[in-house]
Amino acid sequence: MPSKEDLRRLFNFLKSHLYRLNLFNTVSEDEIIIQNERRSTRLYLVLLVTSMIIFLVYYSVALYTEDGFIPSPSLDEYYRIQKEASLQCPCTNITLKYEVFAEIVPTYHQLCESDFVSDEWINRLFHLYEQSWNNSTPIDFRRIGVFQFQTLRSLCQLAGDTINRGLQSFNYTDFVQSLLVSPDIFEVQIDSFINEFIEETPKTFLRAFNFMQDTTAQSLFMTGASITSVRPVRQYLSETIGQGLVPYPGVNYTFTDNSTCVCSSSTATTCMGLATFDNNVLPGFQTGCYMLNALMNSTLEAFDNETFINKLNNSSRSFQKLNSSNSHSKIEKLLSQ
Repeated sequence: MPSKEDLRRLFNFLKSHLYRLNLFNTVSEDEIIIQNERRSTRLYLVLLVTSMIIFLVYYSVALYTEDGFIPSPSLDEYYRIQKEASLQCPCTNITLKYEVFAEIVPTYHQLCESDFVSDEWINRLFHLYEQSWNNSTPIDFRRIGVFQFQTLRSLCQLAGDTINRGLQSFNYTDFVQSLLVSPDIFEVQIDSFINEFIEETPKTFLRAFNFMQDTTAQSLFMTGASITSVRPVRQYLSETIGQGLVPYPGVNYTFTDNSTCVCSSSTATTCMGLATFDNNVLPGFQTGCYMLNALMNSTLEAFDNETFINKLNNSSRSFQKLNSSNSHSKIEKLLSQ
């Protein structure tokens, strides 16, 4: 067993050796350089030992990853494990139709779900037209109402068809995802798809509608309402059989503000003004050469007035008035919403 004296000599030897240890020896005779090299050696050794201790401590307490496989876990089990470990959950089916997890329910303008696009209302307006076509002014609502509401019904049908085609395309679109995603990310993706559908569907409708308008205007077509006598078919045929076709001059419009215009190819899109009923101005409802242009610049505010509707309706059938909260917008604006 070594004595205390032996241990003391060993300690002094190590101390002396470490004191003279120089790992950066440049074989210089300069004492200052030698001292700096020895200090650098001590600093290096301290940093080396410290780094080794840190690495040893880290790897002694670090958690090691253990791979595991859980076939077809439930959603609750997935959430539980996700809190405890990092998960990768591949999907058995990487594609899924939107209709499986998303539903879009369209809301139509009140007009398209009202009695004003029904056969009963259209027939009533046609009856008024038959009674007044030869004893009313060109701006009388009774001469244009049936045409305008037939057009409104067609626009409602076009909107419905466009939305139904868009919904069918949306529902059968594939959602592609190879790994299970969190509910937050999933909701963000679905909201993005739905918002895109909502933005693009009106544009599709307007493209079809604008195409019809442009075709009519560029081809210089004149509508039946732009001639002086738009007669019921049976009356017109009874007077013209065997006489050939005779063109009519354009309608000469005189509006309640004393403005006038004559329908022609050059004025057809601009000649319009407020319609009347029993010599009273019909609020918001326009008439003119191109009935569609006049309709686009019209509002439906007259039809939130029960008194006016009752004047038009001379039967036991009642027609519900429109809600005044959204009947003051122009038809053109409603189509873009």
